[in-house]
Amino acid sequence: MDETAQRTDAVPVPTARQALVRTVPAAAVLAISLPLGTWWLLGVTGDGGPWWAWLLILVATIGLSAIVQRCASPPRPRIDQRIGQAQWAPAIRAVAKTGELPACPRCGPRSG
Repeated sequence: MDETAQRTDAVPVPTARQALVRTVPAAAVLAISLPLGTWWLLGVTGDGGPWWAWLLILVATIGLSAIVQRCASPPRPRIDQRIGQAQWAPAIRAVAKTGELPACPRCGPRSG
């Protein structure tokens, strides 16, 4: 690890418990809905059903799991509205070129 890097507590890192609590609902939807859909389709048709019914169950399961995961995940950090993408461009180019973060992203690369 780079010893010159500064430690900051500005970005919260989720704990293992928080990550588990946020992923369990989506995992439960995936674990329960596929067998439940299969049981329902086999019970209704008796012969396995058409291919499109299996595809519908699969798409619905993945969609429902994505919705549940989106609702359970924490909000993403917001970009400062005062600084547009055009103002960040010089700082991003400076990082790509020099490998160092500028002291002031709005000011551009460090001189010297």
